Amino acid sequence: MPLMMQFIRERSKGLLSFLLLGFIALTFALWGINSYFTGPTGNAVAKVGARTITADEFSRFYQQQYRQVQSLYGDAFRPEMVDEAAFKRKVLDAMIADASLRQHLIQQRMVITDAQLAEAINQLPTFQENGEFSPSVYQQWLQARGYSPAAFENELRGSLLTEQVRAGVRNTAFVTPKELEGVVELTEQQRDIAVMGVTLASLTSQVTVTDAALEAFYQQNTALFETPDRVRVNYVRVEREALAEQIQPNETALRELYQREKNRFGTPERRRVRHIQVKDESTAQALAQRLKESPESFATLAREKSEDSGSASKGGDLGWVEPGMLPTTLDQAAYMAEPKEPVGPIKSPDGYHLLWIDSVEAGKQESFEQLRGKLLEEYRNEQLSARWNELIETIETVNFEQPSSLDPVAKLANSPIKTTDWFTRDVGDAPANSPRFREASFSEEVFKDGLNSALIQLDEDSMVVVRLEDHQPSRVPPLKEIHAQVREAYLKAEAIKLADQKIQQAEQALSEGSSPAEAAAEIKGNYREIGWIDRQGGKNLPVEVTTKAFALAPPEDGQLSYERVILPNDDRLLILVREVKDGDARAVDQATLDKMRKRVSEVRGDQVLALYLEALKKTVKVTTYPDRL
Repeated sequence: MPLMMQFIRERSKGLLSFLLLGFIALTFALWGINSYFTGPTGNAVAKVGARTITADEFSRFYQQQYRQVQSLYGDAFRPEMVDEAAFKRKVLDAMIADASLRQHLIQQRMVITDAQLAEAINQLPTFQENGEFSPSVYQQWLQARGYSPAAFENELRGSLLTEQVRAGVRNTAFVTPKELEGVVELTEQQRDIAVMGVTLASLTSQVTVTDAALEAFYQQNTALFETPDRVRVNYVRVEREALAEQIQPNETALRELYQREKNRFGTPERRRVRHIQVKDESTAQALAQRLKESPESFATLAREKSEDSGSASKGGDLGWVEPGMLPTTLDQAAYMAEPKEPVGPIKSPDGYHLLWIDSVEAGKQESFEQLRGKLLEEYRNEQLSARWNELIETIETVNFEQPSSLDPVAKLANSPIKTTDWFTRDVGDAPANSPRFREASFSEEVFKDGLNSALIQLDEDSMVVVRLEDHQPSRVPPLKEIHAQVREAYLKAEAIKLADQKIQQAEQALSEGSSPAEAAAEIKGNYREIGWIDRQGGKNLPVEVTTKAFALAPPEDGQLSYERVILPNDDRLLILVREVKDGDARAVDQATLDKMRKRVSEVRGDQVLALYLEALKKTVKVTTYPDRL
């Protein structure tokens, strides 16, 4: 990529910053940074045109998104909050949409310019040192992961391009002044409301309980009292950290690592380079002759004659350059040149170049002793990763060949066989608080066939194999065993019937012309005039009340608009809307109006983008393999 690094230094902020905050990180998590650099491996979970989405890629992105949900909810997160099957479908849909978009853009020959790409690399925190882009950090990062600059930059181009198109599609949405007025009328609307209702607690005393009634209720509602299947399982936990204790690097191994990775631990020689770029050779030769006669005029000639808009205004200055940053021919010439002497013309795919070396900064090499701590950490991580992969592969093989016992797995993992407490399909204590653990425990191979489960990944650093220890089938306990539970359920069911009857009676009274207070008195319920509320509710109102109040149709003049609502505790309320006042855009400050306009545009833009991506998916052949998710 011609003369990329001079752009990178110059663009610390700009057009693409908003992209980098979201989509770049998402895309790298989505595909894995090298998913386009290597061929597909593992089982395909989907094929999108020429693109294969592998199970490994899907798993990486799924885990990334799952962790984001965990982070979003923090301590309030519970595994049962995520519908795993639905979440997997959404993840796969996102990957399919991205693959469809990429292939469409390739067909349309759309590109990201060098300047945009340089700006993006410059802004990635991974490549910064003290808040600024560091060429050496960038090179070390690439070398450590075995990526060439060209391969990495090619992938980043694709990511930037897809997000640029996404943003462009979103930005096609707009809101007219009239539409904004309508939004304000709705969002700033206020409603004058009242509530009436009854509580179940006030009605249970009116319920008569007899043995015959309880028996009948019990027989008619056995499903309410059925206890679910419960199991206890044996399990072996395979933990990555346990392997770390076994890794004891020696001096020889560390020195070999140092020699092998020596280039990463030093700062290469840097050169401050200027260049003049032109298209044709004759112009380059003429400039070379002028520089031969007047070398000190290089910067002036660069401003006047260079066709590289990124550096011409700065006298051709490309900044500090390290080996490998320039195209090969220019790189070699720059490092063979003597300072303060013009070099060239040099031919490249972009034309002809003349180079000038302002100054040279010698490279530095850190010693083995300076790096001992870092080498030790890298060696352990490298060995740990290799041993972990080897252990998992061995356990998978042995577990497949000997599925009737956990002993071989326990021996390989050097981990004891443990037993859980009782748990159901839906709830359990650790480790059965993991949905994956419970799902495996109730799988056909474990629950019905009595075999070991496959390896289950609990998190990034631990896996587990489970085997059924004991099973308690679902059952309906006899009435005498759960008499108190049945009595409580019966009281609640009968109180609900009474509450519904009273709310229906109040609705009838209102329809016949009774006032709300009269209707409430007739059912011996509660009545409260709330007054004016906005969509945020307030006044200690349950969210269900506010939601229902603003869902009701506005009342006719002099009439009431009302509807019942059931609260989480099963109390029944009747929500009454007496009057509605629409919001007035003239009463809203400009800053708030601008936020509203932006938000509505974003919502519309997301809707347009969703339709666009859905249409693109229909332009390629998509095959999915849900059983491999």
